[in-house]
Amino acid sequence: MIQEPSDPLFAKHLERAEKFLLYYGQSEKVYHNHKETMAYLSVALFVSVFGAAFVSDNFPPEWVVKGSTFVKIVIIPLLICFIFILYLIYLHWQLFWRGYSAIRVQTAEDIIVRWTCLPATLSDLEPIHHDQRKHEYPTFWQFIWPSYGKYIIENTTMKVAPKIYIDTLKETVKEGSPARIHERLLYTVSWFIFFAVFIKTAICGFSSS
Repeated sequence: MIQEPSDPLFAKHLERAEKFLLYYGQSEKVYHNHKETMAYLSVALFVSVFGAAFVSDNFPPEWVVKGSTFVKIVIIPLLICFIFILYLIYLHWQLFWRGYSAIRVQTAEDIIVRWTCLPATLSDLEPIHHDQRKHEYPTFWQFIWPSYGKYIIENTTMKVAPKIYIDTLKETVKEGSPARIHERLLYTVSWFIFFAVFIKTAICGFSSS
């Protein structure tokens, strides 16, 4: 058991921790870029399809306009809502895991910088076990608007993590990120286009009834 920082075993643990942080930061950067790309692709596809539907003179299509009142007023609007909900769920997960990775990259970098300026302590490497941390799952509100809170802090795949990692992770989340503004902009545009298409569809349905 490690008794003090001068213990050779402490130096070995510290070296392993530094290597892990470097590897972890690099792998999370790759994952972050992947999730960011998938989020942008989903937004681009949604804006293209729903935007085209809004500006097109052929939407709703003729077979819908000439169809039954139930299809025009109920089925088509519900179908639009269903597609939008699926899109929001997908976008939420892509942006959530992008933010999850970004925060962990920043956490790893902060710890390395701290250890560069200040000596590591025994408390830094104290293990925090899985059953010592709470797990909270996303609420309905988090799927329709970017909001992470404790979920992005506590949700982790690590069964054991150094105390300095957990503490620094919480500090990083409290500081916030400019990316949140960007995410809310994407959601704002998505909601605006959805309402535009939904209202257009509803008006066409009622006017042709």
